[in-house]
Amino acid sequence: MLISAGWLREYVDVPADTAALAERLTLAGMEVERIQEPFVDVVVAEVVELRPHPNATKLRLARVKTGDASIEVVTGATNLSKGDRVPLARAGARLGNRTISAEVFRGVRSEGMLCSAIELGLGEDADGIMVLDRKAPLGADLRTLFPIGPVLDMEIKSNRPDLLAHLGIAREIAALYGTALRPPASRPGRALAAGPASITIEDAEGCRRFVGQLMHGVKVGPSPSWMQARLRAAGVRPISNVVDITNYVMLESGQPMHAFDYDRLAGGRLVVRRARAGERLVCLDGKTRELTPDYLVVADAERAQALAGIIGGADSAVQAATTAVLLEAATWEPRRIRATSRALGLRSEASARFERGLSPALSKPAVDRAAALLAEIASGTEVQAVDVYPVPLVQRAITVRSAELDRILGVSVPKRQASSILERLEFAVKSTTDGLRATPPAFRLDCSIPEDIAEEVGRIYGYDRVPSTLPGERRPVIDVYQLADADDRVRELLAGLGFSETVTYSFAEAHTATLVRLPSAPADALTVRNPILERRDTLRVSLLSGLLANLALNARQDQPDTRLFELATAFWGRAGDAWPEEPRLLAVAAHVSSGQPEAAAQALRRLEAGLRLLRQRIGRQPLAVRQAAVAGFHQGRSGEIIREGAVIGAVGEVHPGVLRTLELPGRAVVAEVLFDPFVEYGLAVPQASPLARFPDIRRDLTVIVPRQAASNELLQVMHEHGGSTLREIAMLSEYEGPQLPWGTRSISFRLVYQAADRTLTAAEVSERHEAIITALRRRFGADVRA
Repeated sequence: MLISAGWLREYVDVPADTAALAERLTLAGMEVERIQEPFVDVVVAEVVELRPHPNATKLRLARVKTGDASIEVVTGATNLSKGDRVPLARAGARLGNRTISAEVFRGVRSEGMLCSAIELGLGEDADGIMVLDRKAPLGADLRTLFPIGPVLDMEIKSNRPDLLAHLGIAREIAALYGTALRPPASRPGRALAAGPASITIEDAEGCRRFVGQLMHGVKVGPSPSWMQARLRAAGVRPISNVVDITNYVMLESGQPMHAFDYDRLAGGRLVVRRARAGERLVCLDGKTRELTPDYLVVADAERAQALAGIIGGADSAVQAATTAVLLEAATWEPRRIRATSRALGLRSEASARFERGLSPALSKPAVDRAAALLAEIASGTEVQAVDVYPVPLVQRAITVRSAELDRILGVSVPKRQASSILERLEFAVKSTTDGLRATPPAFRLDCSIPEDIAEEVGRIYGYDRVPSTLPGERRPVIDVYQLADADDRVRELLAGLGFSETVTYSFAEAHTATLVRLPSAPADALTVRNPILERRDTLRVSLLSGLLANLALNARQDQPDTRLFELATAFWGRAGDAWPEEPRLLAVAAHVSSGQPEAAAQALRRLEAGLRLLRQRIGRQPLAVRQAAVAGFHQGRSGEIIREGAVIGAVGEVHPGVLRTLELPGRAVVAEVLFDPFVEYGLAVPQASPLARFPDIRRDLTVIVPRQAASNELLQVMHEHGGSTLREIAMLSEYEGPQLPWGTRSISFRLVYQAADRTLTAAEVSERHEAIITALRRRFGADVRA
């Protein structure tokens, strides 16, 4: 957004130090990216003599004076006469980024240059020198005649469309410096008798308000030079007085407008409706666009005349012969404008404002201002005013306690000072016993909660005045651990196990979004109506598809055996739900490039051991896994993670068909869990326990069991029959081969027995050990080898 400092001076006293102003605005949340000067040190000079160049037929020598002094310059312009007053850029002057210096042209030295309108940014004429009024004072700085001043190139945040206007920035400057705001003088629209124009809103969801003003007796012509200069400073090309006025009001107030040639509207009426299938519109840029019912249009009695909030139509555009003008200022639904603009690949100054959500309160003042300018500049006469406003805006008061305000800002701002800041920003403020009740002005739709009020106070008070302190509130150590450490500790532990954290897109491709997912996840993904990327048109239901795609990318880049994890949100939409559920998921994936079953089994054991470590260290609970078939997993090589009888996750080897779809060679093992129940909602606090005083006894146990017997079921039987003295079980090895009976496998465990109050005897350990062996034989038909 280009903001002219000279234009701002009409509404507020602007500090002379533009750099300091830019810094202050930036600190207040309105970033000034750079300061542009259209011209510097250009003065008014008078042509006192013209003569031919001695060595060039197309050049002339002009002697000009700026007062007592005179210099000679070389020029190729043919529109100069003796006595003309013209802009002179002497050596050292600047035109934009160009510095003028003395030059020699065909043997004659020129001490500067005479400037055209286009070189000064004051017009489109590049064929001749800009001739000024003969009453312009000699030697005067041209900026006093055309006070557009420095131009601030600003980056305005998406939630502040009210700042996409000179009046909005002036209001902020007045609040920052405590000076008075001088809004433009415009008479309110008069109550006029019913007239011929008719306005109807058929799609109230897409249009909150539509204001029209019919003007007769309009004389179309060029706009005044001061208006053209301001428009050019803001990056807008002047066209005619009527069109320039609509653009001028938009740049002044922030409300986009459009002017229709009323005599070219069929039936003399405007209708806000959806476009008809196959309907076409010839736009102001000369292109014909085919419309769909998803687009909102402003139509007359026969056909569409404008694409709502984006661009007008050529058929009803204002022309030189136009005498009746219907001014329009409406408020459009931002999502509809954004979707239409993106679908057509067409973005305009108007759509850029409507996409951010303009307040309907801007429409009527904008039309009144434009009507006043049209009467002043184009001799227009007001005939009829129409305001269709089905549901008027009602701003709600926001209550904020002083203690809450101080806590949010990190500094104590006196209530009286906070109230003064808000009032300068045009909030309606009432004092309460313990704080303030503030009602946002009608043009602000971005304030709804106490934090918004705190932000407004903080911006104007000055974030640079907030003292440096340790972040956050002071809380007991145990609370800090409970509330903050679950996420961080999971990341630390997984990083320590050799996994790298990744961040994948929330948007997924439809054909891969549900290939691998939790048993509790929905089978269908939510579809995005206006995707940022055409292929990523669904919201993810699982993090695994993104992780597997990253594994495939790493494999293609010759980085096999990558191990990744992600902690993020998925989106589960179910029939009948107004909003999707957004569970936090933890997903872990490891690539096995060799493709051998043994390597995949070993990687899966390591992955399960990592999950067990996370569950024990953070959730303070053992990991419970049961064998089960899970969508997208290899049959017989997958399981469900259980908590209190409910499934909270899945772990296993990815099905080969899924890997082929994702073009991932080799094998992959993955796990995904509902994060909060997996870590017991971060509320499990580790408890210190004394070191064991008595020695442990270790026994190794090797059993041959059927291949389909799940390892976790073996562990469950051992824990059930090992008694309270069985402290730990570790799996040492697994073997399948020709030395064993067909359909069996050999698994070796190490069992650790220990009592907290005594030294265990060999007889006690043997009794427990034999009970475990008996249970394994009875349950699985196990053949015990040790």
